Formats: sequence, structure tokens, C-alpha cells
Amino acid sequence: MRRYAPCIVLFIFLSACDTRQTGLQKGAATAKGGEQRIEQTALHAYDGGTLLWVLETDLLYRSHGDTPIQVIPVQMELFTDTGTVGTNVVADSGLTSESMDHFRLWGAVSIETWDGKQIRSETLYWDKETRQLHSPDYVEIQLPSGEKMWGRGFEAAEDFSWWVFHEDVQGEFRNFEALIGRNEG
Repeated sequence: MRRYAPCIVLFIFLSACDTRQTGLQKGAATAKGGEQRIEQTALHAYDGGTLLWVLETDLLYRSHGDTPIQVIPVQMELFTDTGTVGTNVVADSGLTSESMDHFRLWGAVSIETWDGKQIRSETLYWDKETRQLHSPDYVEIQLPSGEKMWGRGFEAAEDFSWWVFHEDVQGEFRNFEALIGRNEG
């Protein structure tokens, strides 16, 4: 009987392990319908081998399936074609698609460009195909020289090399004639 005791103990142990393994598999299958929450993480978007943007966040949330990825808050860097940081963006919240080919940011969106432009809005959208930013809301741009412009409806290159306001455009300029190249006198 003593000879068979180790075999019986081994059989019971293996049976117990097998039961636990089955339970874990059932748990993983149940999690498929659930959600993902990841703290202190980063997302990287590429176009081929070119880095487009890096988004860092305290909380990433995603329901399972083909649903957008939500991040709270947003700290983002948009890169130029040469691989340098062209634009820094901060916002309260954001959404991106699983393919990361577009994003939407909202809540105290603040942008700073490599050349010192500061942009503020309540929303900001980016599209990978056009490499452009837009917002249907009021947007304010402050140039390093202190001039300010604002308006509703906005489109821009992601590096802010150009931008367009669509309506209710206003501004504060220190020396408007010099800005447009007109010399008086």
C-alpha cells in the first residue's frame, strides 16, 4: 500500500491542477465580453516606419470589439516627417480608433508648436490621411510675438505651418501694417 500512496497523491494533485486550468480558461473566455483598463500607458501611431504621434495617459479604457480607445488625460507629441517633435498637445480626454488613423480630443485642449505658437480650443480632431487638424469650436491662436487670432471652425496642418478660420474671425495685432507688409510714410 505504501508503494501506491505516492501514485495516488500524484493522481489527486494532477486532477486538481487540471480543474484549476479549466477554470482559468473559462475566466479568460468570460473576459472577452468585458473591457480593458490600463493605467500609466502610451500609444504610438506609425505610418509605415514613420512615427506620427505618441500619446501618454494615466488611464486607457476600451470596451471589447471594434470600439474606440478612450484615454484620460491626454499628453501627446505629434512628429514631423523628419522625426522631430513638431507639436505638443494636452487635453482632458481623447478617443482614437483601433487603427489610430484619427483621434478626437476634448476638454481644455492646449497645443504648443515647436516655434512657440499656442493654440487653445475645447475640441480637436486629427486625420492620418490628410495629416490635418480641425475643430468646429472656437479656437484661439497666440503667436510668439503676442498677436492673437480666434474664430469658429478651424483647419490646420498638423505642424501649424498654415491654418484657416471659417467664421467669427477676430484678432489683436500690435502692428497690423507691418504684419501685412505695408509701409506708411
